[in-house]
Amino acid sequence: MGMNLVAMSSSHKMGSGNANNKRGRTRKANPTNLDLPLPPGSEYQTKWTKVYVPQLYAWAGSTSDPFGTNGKMAIEVEVIWKRVFPNVALEDEEDKHVVVKVVRAIS
Repeated sequence: MGMNLVAMSSSHKMGSGNANNKRGRTRKANPTNLDLPLPPGSEYQTKWTKVYVPQLYAWAGSTSDPFGTNGKMAIEVEVIWKRVFPNVALEDEEDKHVVVKVVRAIS
């Protein structure tokens, strides 16, 4: 059993791009809970996990097709956000996009 050592130049792009990617592009990492537009503090992360996510799951479970809700959740994501985090505004479409991407990664 051997080990291969690969030397990389400083111009080598790091990331999760695959080996067949001939253009040198790397794929963006999916947003995580840390990318959510929430103020710093564990109380917001706790509220996200224990209040926000269960409410979104409850909404998805109440639809006629709970496994097909990804395309329909953008509006509900914002409605639940306003209810759970009334003092934290989603400033722009990018904030909403991050929340939707994080929720999709969870499910």
